[in-house]
Parts: sequence; C-alpha cells; structure tokens
Amino acid sequence: MDPPKTPASVLRDSLRAHRTEQDHEHVFTGADGGLLRRSNFRDRFWVPAVAGLPRRGWAPLLPGFHFHDLRHTHKTWLIEDTVPEVLQHKRLGHRMRGVAGIYSHVTQGMIDRMLDGLQRRWERSTVSTTETDSPEHIPRAESPHDQLLPQCSHQRRKPRR
Repeated sequence: MDPPKTPASVLRDSLRAHRTEQDHEHVFTGADGGLLRRSNFRDRFWVPAVAGLPRRGWAPLLPGFHFHDLRHTHKTWLIEDTVPEVLQHKRLGHRMRGVAGIYSHVTQGMIDRMLDGLQRRWERSTVSTTETDSPEHIPRAESPHDQLLPQCSHQRRKPRR
C-alpha cells in the first residue's frame, strides 16, 4: 500500500473506507444500522468516555465536558491555526454576514491547509498503546486547551424554570 498523498488524507481515507462498508448514507450508526438516538449516544458512549467507567477500566478523560463543547474547541483550533473566517463559518454550518459574507469564498487551498492543521493535531494527540495498556496508564498530552475545555461546559446558561 502506498503512503497517503498528504498527511491530512490519513483520517479522511479511514473515514471513507469505513463509510464504504456501510449500506446506508450515515458513517456512525447504532447496532441495527439505524441512527444513534441522542440519549443512547450520551448515556452509552459520551458520558462513560468523558466521566470514566470503572467497571470497564476506563479512566475519566474530561469530566463535565459536554458534546457541544466540541464545537467550541474546534472553533478555537481553527482560530489558532489561522483558518480564514469564511472557512470557519462554513465548517461550523454558519453563514457569514455582511460584505465579508458576500465577497469571501472558500478555496481548495484553504481546505487543504485546514485539514493539514487538524491532521497535525490528530497525530500529536495519538499515543501508541499495547493490548496490556489500560486507559489510566495512557499519558495525556498537556495543552493550553486543558484550561479552556472544562470551562466551556460551565459557561452554559442555566435552564429556565
């Protein structure tokens, strides 16, 4: 097998390969091939991943971290990587308003640079493990986001009564 053309294509190619194995349009699905229900995903996967699941030997990753906090983190990474604002908006599903929204356009070069930056982040975050490694023994890289991430979940508005 030949190496990927660019470092950014590794994750993209893995997701494409996974998707070709599916007989439907969704990449991630439940056991029966249907859509993941929000409550099932949260209770079965998200909370055990961030809060830990001692009976399975899973150490907590980021207790209190909400799924929506990923959007805040992603936006911050895009800013750090100097991704143009027009691509940040497109990436997050927003429309850019005003003159900038009319005259700014996303180019393939912008996308390639953004993917290169995200791929570098991915590669820095992965750790080689063996079958005997358990989550509590896997070192976690220190990052400026260690201070940012937990705060995101606490900045939410309290629900109305």
